[in-house]
Amino acid sequence: MSRLPSAVPLAIAFAFAAPIRAQEVSDQGPVATDAAVPPGDAPARAGAPVSAGTSDSPAPPGPSERAAPGPDLVPASLAPTPGASFPGIRQGARVRAGQLDPSDLPEGYDSRFMIEEENDAFGVGHHPTDDFYTQGLRISSRWASRVPVATSGHELLGFAAGQDIYTPSNIGTTDLQALRHDRPYAGWLYGALLWDLLMDSAPASLRLGADGGDPGASAVHLELALGTTGPHSAAGAVQTSWHGFVRQLTGNPNAPPDPAGWSLYQTANALAAGVALAYQFDLLRAAAFLGEATAVTGSRLAVRISPRARIDAGTLFDAASVGLEVRAGLMAARRPPGVQIDLPVELYAFGRADGRYVAYDGFIEAPLLNGVTTLVGVAPFVADLDAGIVARLGGLELAWAQVWRTNELRAGPRGSRRIHDVGQLRVAFVY
Repeated sequence: MSRLPSAVPLAIAFAFAAPIRAQEVSDQGPVATDAAVPPGDAPARAGAPVSAGTSDSPAPPGPSERAAPGPDLVPASLAPTPGASFPGIRQGARVRAGQLDPSDLPEGYDSRFMIEEENDAFGVGHHPTDDFYTQGLRISSRWASRVPVATSGHELLGFAAGQDIYTPSNIGTTDLQALRHDRPYAGWLYGALLWDLLMDSAPASLRLGADGGDPGASAVHLELALGTTGPHSAAGAVQTSWHGFVRQLTGNPNAPPDPAGWSLYQTANALAAGVALAYQFDLLRAAAFLGEATAVTGSRLAVRISPRARIDAGTLFDAASVGLEVRAGLMAARRPPGVQIDLPVELYAFGRADGRYVAYDGFIEAPLLNGVTTLVGVAPFVADLDAGIVARLGGLELAWAQVWRTNELRAGPRGSRRIHDVGQLRVAFVY
């Protein structure tokens, strides 16, 4: 591991601070990172967007020992029925260890299998060519832990595998002197282990309406990632092959162009490891039941405002960030054990704002192939703004988000964009 940000002890203490009840409250659990989405609960990248039910974010169901809400919280039609299952519907998000891609899209805390795609071609801005963080693919799964480690709360375990691709602002040039004033080509091929802890408590929480009788909610997310950078990540081969396939498919021989500098100006092969720790809690939760519609869909109109914090440390990326996530719309209501919803429905929008201090970014500062050195420096402070939407019908969940990020270079090459935008898409199968 490389430098561990000094904010680590503070964040860990903050994550496990004793809860302070402001008023009793309800609902699905917290949200985080990732991803996502938005970008993430998303995002949350996202992320997502830790991630609207955030993320990816940008959280899962509660155990049988979780206190059931009072009679004023759940309509009579949602009362426990003998023999019914308890799938759970808490919202939350995850984060990705050792990465600079957008925070993850919001996601629920049911067991799920997810496929996530991030690409600057999905951004709302004009992208004549790939640049900076240009592509990310992640496949993950998670489920309720059968052997919990914590003495309270609900735990989820999971795994993920993915690849991220970064390029300079001009992928067509082979002028090494020009490239040295730009971001290096870089790839990251990795696998990760995931752990989430969802708690019915929060350090501070104001709960209104249908959420007025429920305890607070918070979530801790931990991700351990191991992977490789450099040519072994296969990022150059993947990008070149994909561009060739698109040209053949569209019949356009010129666009998108082949990236020309992977062999000239790329980070070297290196085994990399990273850990990400994230914490999020609901500062404000307000909701209103919709009568029979809530009984059928398991959701109600709700608003959630959630501060969040994240720390990354490892051989590839060291950073600390704080932010705020807002979600509003039709979101899953908290259910007591024994209640099953025949057709879960959710539809909500989310927004996130995050500020990050970057101590080290190996995608820019790590050694390059052939002893080449870069002439660019890392911007110590980076800001993200995410916005997106999450929709769920039954066991299928779809999410989209847009991420805007300030330049990660202290001084970018002439003509490069000061704000980078990336689109995030996610398909999740919830079970």
